[in-house]
Amino acid sequence: MRRTLVVADVHLTRTTPKDISRDLARFVADARGARIYVAGDLFDRSAEGEPLPSFEAVFGVHDELRRALAEHLEGGGELRLAAGNHDAEVGDPSFVAELASVLGLGAKARSGLAATPWFFRDRGLHVEHGHIFDPDNAPGHPLVRGAPALGVRFVHDFIAPTGAYAFLNRNAKLPLELFVEAFTRYGVRGPYVVATFFRAAFSALANAGPFYDLHGERAEGDARVDAFAEGSGLSAEVLRAVLAEVDDPTLRSLGDTFGRLYLDRVAFTLTLLAAGGFALSGRKKTALALAAIGAGCMVSSWTSSYNRYAGKVVERLGHGARLVAEKTSADLVVLGHAHHAEVTDKYANPGSFSFAPGEERTFVELDERGGRFRAELRAIAKGRAGP
Repeated sequence: MRRTLVVADVHLTRTTPKDISRDLARFVADARGARIYVAGDLFDRSAEGEPLPSFEAVFGVHDELRRALAEHLEGGGELRLAAGNHDAEVGDPSFVAELASVLGLGAKARSGLAATPWFFRDRGLHVEHGHIFDPDNAPGHPLVRGAPALGVRFVHDFIAPTGAYAFLNRNAKLPLELFVEAFTRYGVRGPYVVATFFRAAFSALANAGPFYDLHGERAEGDARVDAFAEGSGLSAEVLRAVLAEVDDPTLRSLGDTFGRLYLDRVAFTLTLLAAGGFALSGRKKTALALAAIGAGCMVSSWTSSYNRYAGKVVERLGHGARLVAEKTSADLVVLGHAHHAEVTDKYANPGSFSFAPGEERTFVELDERGGRFRAELRAIAKGRAGP
């Protein structure tokens, strides 16, 4: 079996620190001749802002990585890219030709480059990004590049225009914590950062519920399942069985979107502030009533779910991996997206190559012991080549 490695969630942009792209270039160089899977989000198109740069412009900043990928493919290696929630363009029919041109590949080397809008399948091995199991970042259908998901929209509408890249990997934080940090980190720009947050939040609401054409995207995607199944290694019936178990995107519901953005707690906080205002003006009965409503609702909200996001992506992807293994008879399911490195009997996640904690960048190495795919979590030191 060809040496097989998996990385995920590089989130490459023109502003990505070059030590990250250099480490990835060294990783690729050390894997000469190997099959390298990228389990989604090699790029982060939503964080680039407008106008959206070409892939050539991104690699123009990270030329060492561009050269390493080109040499890997020209040397007989393989590169297989799965589309993620932040780089859905990877799944477009024209992407492989565009990337091959950027890398300057010859005809033979191009045969080692592949991309998919959903998953790769190699007998008992299943590799995809996994965002379809996270409602906040799930597309309407994995075969359709439709309306951006809530998480993608927020990066594009809030992170990119403010330059608040410190919040890119902070989706488990509570709004109050982020609000305070906006002022402590960005100083005089704090009010602009906060105002942009709310503008992005209300823009998301304006594209949720009845304003989100989930039915249309699913109908379009369902019409593509048969064609996709032909070259996927799985039947259309199996693919539909998996999709039938996937939760609806958060944007499907106005109420879910409102709650996910913690706007209910914002409303409760404003109610408490209004109570204070009425108390100062001498209208004690009104103040007590508003205080009781605001405090009661806030306590109820905290009791039901203090933090509505922390840890849930990891849980959801673990559940999604079990679902895929059950429905598709996979030996091993490899997902990205969670930014949490993990290896169990039938599930592996390399974690985020860029946002890996500590002094190492994690990846997964695969083999077939006894005819069954298995995974081992490995790492390279930041700033140095070699495992």
